[in-house]
Parts: sequence; C-alpha cells; structure tokens
Amino acid sequence: MRKNDDIIAIYSRKSKFTGKGESIGNQVELCKEYVRVHYGDTAVDKVAVYEDEGFSGGNLNRPDFKIMMDAAKKRKFKAIIVYRLDRISRNRDYEKKSVNKILL
Repeated sequence: MRKNDDIIAIYSRKSKFTGKGESIGNQVELCKEYVRVHYGDTAVDKVAVYEDEGFSGGNLNRPDFKIMMDAAKKRKFKAIIVYRLDRISRNRDYEKKSVNKILL
C-alpha cells in the first residue's frame, strides 16, 4: 500500500461468533456510515478494512491489526475508524501504546 492521504482505515474485531454484540459486518457498516457522514460519500469508496474475527481484545497479537498498525506507522491513511475503542483492545494501556506507536 502506498502513502495516500485519502484512505481511511476501518478496524473491526470480534472475539468469537456469538449472537451477542455487533458482528464484524455490522461494525464495518456502522463505520462506513460514520465515514460517509464525516468525510463524504466518495471517502467510503476509499476505505481500507481490517478485520480480526475470533481474536481476543486482551492482547495486540492479531493478524490484521498488525498489518493496519504497520500501515499507520507509514502514514498510509488519514484516519482509523473503529466501532468502539474496545475493538482495538480491552486494555487501556494497550490502546495508549498503539496510539503512541502511530504518533512517534
């Protein structure tokens, strides 16, 4: 992926498939709606979706999360949108570390 200030990342995670909580698909659609409202209709066509289904939020060892974070460090997109912050991690310290890795 090359540097592109027009790309917005969407990250979704669900620990396991259950009837509880929002599905990966629902999370992505809600995030796309957010992008549409705040960045415009054309921005939705340029989103990069990263999904980790079946992975715990208790650690950061998730395939698509790692790929997304690597791209973020290289400034590949202008924003990361998540359905809820706990999709990144259930541990607030991990969330802070993730943000610091991008910013530093």
